[in-house]
Amino acid sequence: MKDHELMDALRTTRRVPDAVIARGVDRHALGALRDGIIMTDRNQLDTIEAPRRGRRLGRRGMAAGALGIVLIGSGAAYAAYSQWYVGGAADGLTCMTTWADPLDSEHALDGSTGGPPLTGDPVADCQRYQQLSGKPAILDPVAFTRSGQVFVVPREQAPTDGQALVTDPADRAAAIRLDAALEDWIDGGSSGCFTRANAVPYMASEIKRLGMVGWTTKVMPDNRPYEDGPCGFFDTDPATRTARFFPDRVTDPNIRRPDKDVAGFVYDVRDALRSGITSRCTSTGEAEAVVAKALGTQHHWPTTVVVDDQAKCASVDLQVGGSMQIWIYGPGAAKP
Repeated sequence: MKDHELMDALRTTRRVPDAVIARGVDRHALGALRDGIIMTDRNQLDTIEAPRRGRRLGRRGMAAGALGIVLIGSGAAYAAYSQWYVGGAADGLTCMTTWADPLDSEHALDGSTGGPPLTGDPVADCQRYQQLSGKPAILDPVAFTRSGQVFVVPREQAPTDGQALVTDPADRAAAIRLDAALEDWIDGGSSGCFTRANAVPYMASEIKRLGMVGWTTKVMPDNRPYEDGPCGFFDTDPATRTARFFPDRVTDPNIRRPDKDVAGFVYDVRDALRSGITSRCTSTGEAEAVVAKALGTQHHWPTTVVVDDQAKCASVDLQVGGSMQIWIYGPGAAKP
């Protein structure tokens, strides 16, 4: 079987639920595995190696590769393109109309939906995942954490060992926005080559721009001898309110390397959003139309739109990690 045939098979084979994989797998390795399958372009040449995660890898990439071999050998797949948001997410939200313990059965998540957080309100996000998946709304929903995962289920069915979310929805939304900005491919932290010299001032400026209170910056240890290039990448740790920079990990993101990083269509989406939104003054509605056209039929998480009528023009963040996720911020009507 050739590489592109294998990836097509992985996309259409019955998926392994996140919670089942997560029992013994680090969540960052899980994300790396998702990248390896979802973000591989089915049109890549047979001789091209599968892409690897451009961020949050370190040595975890090797663990993810080993796990990928196990999944391939068992005939299971992580991603099912025909059911984009079905099955929950070990590193995001898992939404259930009827509670079933994922630790008790590998079939517990068969009827669930989910994905990465969208707005900071897990209940609202889960209801959206339900709607997009053609499933009924969750009745009297409540959000809680359990074994490091976030679930939304009917309140009367919540397990007794679940822990209520203690952070404020506004704080969660702000943390999501900072994370998206620092990892944004359009004009953010993943749009250029950041090094120790310019990373900290950039993180500090984004924290100030977004009005984040109590957040600090941190430069993480270098990645030697595993570095891939002179540039670094960013992420956030909301628990400690820290924006982090990982130096010496990647090559310049402005250099297209679809054979090494992610599928070529991701670069096409990036360029379309730059020309259609960032270089113009648009409303959120106009920006949504640009995003929808750019994404086409490629896998992506739901686009989040936050209307801010104090802004003159819409802005857009494109985050790539497992799939593409886009946020649009701006006015309902542009003010050139």
